[in-house]
Amino acid sequence: MKIKNLLLGLVVVFALGACSDDDDDKGGGAVKIDCTTFVTEDYLVILEDLQAAQEAYTQDQSTENCEAYYDALDTYITSWKAYVDKCVPQASAQFNSYWATWETYFDDLDCE
Repeated sequence: MKIKNLLLGLVVVFALGACSDDDDDKGGGAVKIDCTTFVTEDYLVILEDLQAAQEAYTQDQSTENCEAYYDALDTYITSWKAYVDKCVPQASAQFNSYWATWETYFDDLDCE
């Protein structure tokens, strides 16, 4: 499934470089990212929420489930973008096309 390939691809980001422990505000936008705990803790919660929303939407494509899935995708994409920008900045340029793929999928999800 397309979403599983995208999820797996983002996990590869962690292998591209080490996280820094700095607490500066570069990258991340409105999302608070801790480079030391994102992949080991925060990401797992975000991923569980996304998987639950995806499963619910797959079983029942109601507007409510679609909106929950949309919100979970938004959180997932925003968080990963912030993580890459702050913790693995050398990968930011490489992932621009990857984000475009995600955003196309995201934009194609019509909840109306």
